[in-house]
Amino acid sequence: MGFNLKRFKEVAKPASAKEREEAKFREENRDWLLKSSLIALEIRRYLRVNGMNQNHLAEMLGISPAMVTKLLSGKENLSLKTICGIEK
Repeated sequence: MGFNLKRFKEVAKPASAKEREEAKFREENRDWLLKSSLIALEIRRYLRVNGMNQNHLAEMLGISPAMVTKLLSGKENLSLKTICGIEK
């Protein structure tokens, strides 16, 4: 099986404006996105180890279940209040 130039040209298209915008956002916000992702992973581990669900965590933190979903996505810019609640 050799290199298929025709297939390559079909899939290797220039990035759309939306894709370029998303890439720029990720690059500009790399530091807090990384920290947010690490926090999300730790929260997921905590929930699993302690047999908790997202609704229980939402109640404990005093936030909506939708906000917990955002936290667990690793893409939410967390407030200090939310971070402190998580740490408690």
